[in-house]
Amino acid sequence: MKLYVGNLPFTASEQDVQDLFAEAGAVETVQIMRDQATGRPRGFGFVTMVDAAGGQAAIAKLDQQPFQGRNLTVNEARPQVKREGGFGGGGGGGGKFGGGGGGRNRREPRWETNRHVSAFAAATGAVDGKPHQTYTGETREGTRASGKAQA
Repeated sequence: MKLYVGNLPFTASEQDVQDLFAEAGAVETVQIMRDQATGRPRGFGFVTMVDAAGGQAAIAKLDQQPFQGRNLTVNEARPQVKREGGFGGGGGGGGKFGGGGGGRNRREPRWETNRHVSAFAAATGAVDGKPHQTYTGETREGTRASGKAQA
């Protein structure tokens, strides 16, 4: 039976946790989750007990009990929920390149399709009839590229 162990002290080792849970039953594995970038403990982990009886005994004995100055949370582990990856807060997306970052306030120039130029190009065969884009001189915030606000 796999157990979730929360509110672990950051100083606790896997051996400390194994010794604690061995009081309730036979322990198969102990895994303390660590930050990928720094390698420091994240304050929770998983203990796999050999049988369900040992798991239930560990929950009954250790849930909300102090361990190295912190009250542990012990319950049966649930399957991990599949989460969508992505960066930042927001954006949408999916597809091949994932979601966007969202939340940034950039000052990019606005481009818009110049339809009359495209129609002229299509009629005359110039520029292979492809849409033509022109710079309007505005940014997303409605200011001119020079930094002066528009009236």
